[in-house]
Amino acid sequence: MVLGVGYFLKYAFDRNWIGPVGRVAMAYAGGAACLAIGEHFRRKGLAAFGLYLVGGGIAVLYFSGYAAFQVYDLIGQPTAFGLMVAVTALAGLLTLAHDVMWLAVLGIIGGFVTPVVLSSRQDNQIALMTYMTILNGGILWIAAFKRWGLLNGLGFAFTWLLFLAWYGAHYEPVKFARTTIFLNIFFASYAIVPFAYYFVPREQAQRPGFAITFLNTLIAFGVSYAMIREYASTEAVSIVSLAYGTLYFAMAVYLRRRNPQSLDAFVMMVAMAVLFFVITVPLYFSRHWITVCWAVQAAALLWAAVRIVDQRLFFGGIVLLFLALGKFAFHDLLNIFHFDPSVMAFTAGFAPAFAERWLTSLTVLAATFAGAIVLGDSTTKQKLPGARDARNLLLAIFGILAFAVLNIEVAGYFYDYARPARFAAISVLWALFATALMILGFARSVTTLRRVSLVLFAVTLLKVFLWDMAHVSTPYRIVSFLVLGLMLIGASYLYHRYKARIDAPAATDTE
Repeated sequence: MVLGVGYFLKYAFDRNWIGPVGRVAMAYAGGAACLAIGEHFRRKGLAAFGLYLVGGGIAVLYFSGYAAFQVYDLIGQPTAFGLMVAVTALAGLLTLAHDVMWLAVLGIIGGFVTPVVLSSRQDNQIALMTYMTILNGGILWIAAFKRWGLLNGLGFAFTWLLFLAWYGAHYEPVKFARTTIFLNIFFASYAIVPFAYYFVPREQAQRPGFAITFLNTLIAFGVSYAMIREYASTEAVSIVSLAYGTLYFAMAVYLRRRNPQSLDAFVMMVAMAVLFFVITVPLYFSRHWITVCWAVQAAALLWAAVRIVDQRLFFGGIVLLFLALGKFAFHDLLNIFHFDPSVMAFTAGFAPAFAERWLTSLTVLAATFAGAIVLGDSTTKQKLPGARDARNLLLAIFGILAFAVLNIEVAGYFYDYARPARFAAISVLWALFATALMILGFARSVTTLRRVSLVLFAVTLLKVFLWDMAHVSTPYRIVSFLVLGLMLIGASYLYHRYKARIDAPAATDTE
């Protein structure tokens, strides 16, 4: 039927039997006829057949407006635009009236194609993006009302395709302000709507995923980064990342209070918030402050993972903590605080960066220890696979890092202010550290700590006899021997004092 009518019309057009006005009028009449006949059959009980005709009628009406403007130049752009907007609105109304998703899909496609087919290749940003905003509002309202996730996906895809096409063709820094406004309207549309579904009392299975939320945020932030970096500076981008992080964190807190059963949504929001807070740090801060912020955020992630028992937050917290540890050990100490391992000294001097260095060191140590503590809950060990091993690993890292930091600081201090006593001071430090491990091992009944303490005592003895006696002057050598002797006597006392506990069958490593 379509082919027959089409060939007849082409034959008539080629011989100019029907002029342009008649052709467009026939197209509009044909579209209206499809709508009317489709509605007739729908009411007669042939719903599927009738709605197919209705969909065809909407398509014909779209092409009629296109032909009137673009092919035959019978009407102006504003008139053509208004007609096609009216067709889009009609598709939306029919969607709600007949509860048919595919009519909405057809309306979405036609609605977003309208500004493309009617384009005059001149920039009219405000009109275009205002139209896109209104169209998105209708799409999201229908999608939320009918719970049709496909509409969200189509609206998201067409919105960003159209926006990025305009951006590539027409954006200039002078349009920064209004472009930023529309950009964030589109971002908010597809960031908040999936979140809002979780407050509607529907079944969990009907709730949408968050893939669109992630991609939407990635695109919006990427465009914002390019615009702000060109218009202002890279540091200014941190305003956007901080705003996005705060938005997602506020949404997570609100969701947790209103709908605590929606754990997946809460975790997603927290993860997005942490991601943008992590991004904010290197954008705004620099040097060792990045390490400080990452360490604090990692500890917060591990705390959240334990509170809601979530494996993803647990993994993210561990990864972020190791990033902070690696940056501190292999970048900050060497390149920012100028520590030279070959001479065990700070080339820029011990005093200039003392406060910042100690703040960074203590923060990283505290975050590592706090992470180990929060993972030590017995319930968490059962519900978070790997939590026990991670806790033991973090405790080991904490001990090694604390020992290393103390050695670096002591060596650096004595290198600048009392170089002859440097090696003796390090020996004293090792003896004190071994004693502290010994005391902690007895207090917590942890065999491993006592064994590590004994190994460190043995290494200290070897250092004193093989190195200090040859390289340390007599006064400092005396101090080294006296302190080490006292520590060894104290360790011996502890072993004699708690001999019964050690020999008891229950005296096993509790960790």
